[in-house]
Amino acid sequence: MKPDYYDEFQCIADACSLTCCQEWKIAVDRKTAAAWKKTETPEGVRPKRRTLSDYTKKCGDGRIITLDEKMRCPFLDERKLCRLVLTYGDAVLSETCTLFPREKHEVAAGITEYSLMPCCPAVVDLFRERECIRFSDEADSASYGAYKAVYEVRKHFLTIMADRVYRPAQSLGMMFYMALDLCDAGTSWKAEVPKYDDALFRKELAGAVEHAGADCWAAFVERNELFLDLAENYRKEGLYRAFLTPAAEEAEQIAEDYGKIRKEDLDAFAQAFSPYEALMRCYLQSEIFSECLGEPDDVEYVTVKLQWIALEYAAIRHAAFLCWHREGALSYETMRSCMVILSRMLGYEDEDIWEYLENSFERLIWDWGYFALVVS
Repeated sequence: MKPDYYDEFQCIADACSLTCCQEWKIAVDRKTAAAWKKTETPEGVRPKRRTLSDYTKKCGDGRIITLDEKMRCPFLDERKLCRLVLTYGDAVLSETCTLFPREKHEVAAGITEYSLMPCCPAVVDLFRERECIRFSDEADSASYGAYKAVYEVRKHFLTIMADRVYRPAQSLGMMFYMALDLCDAGTSWKAEVPKYDDALFRKELAGAVEHAGADCWAAFVERNELFLDLAENYRKEGLYRAFLTPAAEEAEQIAEDYGKIRKEDLDAFAQAFSPYEALMRCYLQSEIFSECLGEPDDVEYVTVKLQWIALEYAAIRHAAFLCWHREGALSYETMRSCMVILSRMLGYEDEDIWEYLENSFERLIWDWGYFALVVS
């Protein structure tokens, strides 16, 4: 199973506006790390060291490439091309560099899912060409074995997000209501899933979600505080400076006097953001597809991952607001940068997601009111 744009992807290499060769951890798998111990450094790499392994360092149980003082991969040349590929060909690359932004998940016997991570500008460009995402080679739910029940939940999520009648924020609210409903059902949660097949039920749910929307001013303040919190460590590490420094400084100035932001400003931004609703719908579909399958029979896992996706949405939207407020406009290129960089910033491993949520909020799973506050 894969999204309809999967086979269209092509790396644009030196034409990329936000190369994947900078400002994040580039993993080196064990097989590659062993080979690099015997591979001489190509000409042009500075500082010059004997072998490729001399440009890696230990990180957790594995190794990563040591970035240079500009937070770039040392093998990237001035044309934004890889010196390793130019010298040795693609075979020398680590698994991460070979596959990115592709993901492959072996779900069950005979079931493989393929996706593309949205932290690549070329992937976002593919989103731009469509109103929503369709999926090919979809298997019957029974084929998912132990994952059948959570597969059905994810399928409902994707159906809701694909419906262009609803705004992405409204769809997120509907999905979270469903997730909480299933969590509250305890061990009998699987019996509750079929009721979400009913289009009339979903329509009534959408109306309830819209009617119960959060106060727009309180939501804005909360998103601004969340953005500053999420940006803090990256700013300390000097990552994503070109984008993050002006955005965070704008957020700090706003936080000094929230009264400077008027309702008219929020309404004007909503108009500026409106042309990108379809783009965000595709982004959210992509994240739901790749992140909301999780563990067999574990609806709580799916709920927590949905929260994290909602946090991504809120952070991207607020970053877009900060850029719009500073520049007076919101171009596609700026919107794409918001999506790519926030996606990279929030691409946490599951363990780190759980740790952040448990340390930052009173409860691991939010109540519906707070969720609505974040995404509204």
